[in-house]
Amino acid sequence: MKSDGTDSDILQLNDNSPADTVYISDAGNVETSFGDTIIYVNGSSGYSVSTGSWHHVAITTDNPITANAVTLGKAGTGYFSGLIDELGLYNYVRSSTQIAKDARGWSNWSPSPSKYYKAIGRAHV
Repeated sequence: MKSDGTDSDILQLNDNSPADTVYISDAGNVETSFGDTIIYVNGSSGYSVSTGSWHHVAITTDNPITANAVTLGKAGTGYFSGLIDELGLYNYVRSSTQIAKDARGWSNWSPSPSKYYKAIGRAHV
């Protein structure tokens, strides 16, 4: 993802549920509203993202989460301002090694995610 810094709502997993969102805080950190998570930015544990740069962001949690209505680029009434290239949702917790490989392009979403979304073209979300 590449944020232009004007809006922060990245993803909502369920319709009308603010408890299931991913967003960028005012401090420039990727955060979630669904409990205990580990956030990785560019393959390393961390949460800080800079405006105007591409970042590989991965989030893991041991908490069961239902994603029955994924909305990319919007959460509630807020919208993400920037670009999102790919989104993968897995039905298991990925290891830090798997995440690091994906972030550095060593593998192609291996093994396959339960859900995979690839942006076509360069449209703004």
